[in-house]
Parts: sequence; structure tokens; C-alpha cells
Amino acid sequence: MFLVLKGFFHKEVNRSWVWLLVLAVLYSCSKNEQSENIPLYQKILPGSKELEIVKKDLHSNKYSKPWGTMVYGLEEIFIDNNKYWQLNIDFMVNGKASPDTVYFDAKTLAFYKKSFKNAFSEYTGNLKFENNKLIGKLAPYTEDSQLKTPLLYDRVFPHEVFEPAMLNYLLGVLPLKKGYKVSLPMLDLNNGSSIIWANVEVLGKENVRIKGKKYETWKVLSRGSREKTFWIDTEKKAMIKMENKGVWFQWKLNES
Repeated sequence: MFLVLKGFFHKEVNRSWVWLLVLAVLYSCSKNEQSENIPLYQKILPGSKELEIVKKDLHSNKYSKPWGTMVYGLEEIFIDNNKYWQLNIDFMVNGKASPDTVYFDAKTLAFYKKSFKNAFSEYTGNLKFENNKLIGKLAPYTEDSQLKTPLLYDRVFPHEVFEPAMLNYLLGVLPLKKGYKVSLPMLDLNNGSSIIWANVEVLGKENVRIKGKKYETWKVLSRGSREKTFWIDTEKKAMIKMENKGVWFQWKLNES
């Protein structure tokens, strides 16, 4: 009996080691894939003719998920006689508000500047992108901030970039259809700032129901610094819902 049990436990231990080895390999592969971020498809830069900017509706929408709300408001403004779109984002989760204001060129959708407050890590940010150069800083506003000292940005880029917060609006001006694939240069503030390519693929049409209302949408997968899935209204070109990979709850349109 003892020998049988010994053999059983020996097999179980070996099996556990096999699973640990498999998980380690998968984790290693996922890290390598993320570190080797490259454009996989046709590159679309700010100002590309592929962007159907004239068809863009300056709409505002509210989204919700358990314990959180997110309000996107897009409006047209002028700075030094140049036309820009100002995106105001009111983001609140678990009672903490993190407002974000992003400006981008109304003709090209290139990122221009932004100011924001991160209530979760307790720091603020003010950044500007002009003549392919990013300048600005992040600064803690409490002693408990995860950012202990101000972080300065002063870096030249090879070309203009998009801002991640406006990705759902950007998808709305692309000629979406099943199988459509593009790579978009997104600004990433990590490691002194860099370009992260969002590799976008339209998976097809999908009907979505929210609170009994039916929407016809394009289901769009974006792989970049994070993997996200968007459902974009085929008619209004607005985001209906959004899902972050690894996060339980989706952001869904709240028209109530």
C-alpha cells in the first residue's frame, strides 16, 4: 500500500512540475511578445488620407461598469487660430476621480497636449507634443504618491503620434470592414516615453444588447501596450462597449 501511495505522489509531484514549467514558458513568451512591439500591418500616421476625419461627429457619451463611470466629451476649440479637438474625460472608479483633458489636431488627429490627475497613484501630468518633440512632466501631489520625484520628458520622435485616450474616437474615423488591419503609433509614457504600435484588426460585425437596446457594431481588436476589444457602432461610429484583456468587467454605454 505504501509503495502504491509513494508512486502516486511521485507522479503528482512530477505532474505539478510539468505544469509549472509550462506556465513559466507561457509567461516568458508573453513577455517577449510584449517587448517586441512592432507594426504588423499597414501604418496609419496622423494626417493619413485613410482617416475619414470630415465624417467625425463630435459626440459625448457616458460609460459604466460596476463601481465605475467614465464620461467622454469631445468639442472643437481654437488655440492660436488653429483648430483642435478637446477631449474631456471624467473617470471615476471606487469613488476616486481621475480627470483627463487631451487636445489633438482637428485636421490630422495628431496628439498636441494633455493634462491629467491620476488619483490612484496620486500624481499629475502636463505634457505637450510639438514639432515631433514631447516635453512636460509628471509630479506627485501627496507624500503617498507612487511617483516619489517629478518625472521630466524631453524627447524627439521620428513622426507625430496618437494619444491612447482617444483610440475609440480614432477607430470611428477608419474605414472599418471585416478583415481590415492597420497599425497605429500611440504615445507611451513608460521608460522615458516611446511609441507603442496598436495593431488593430476588425473581427467582423456583432450585434450588442445593452439594457434591452440593440446596436449593430464592428468588433475591433487592438493589441499594443494592452490588448483591448472595442465594439464600434456601425452607423454613429461611437464606442458602444470596451473590454480590457484580463479585466472582469466591460465598460458599456450608459444612455440612461
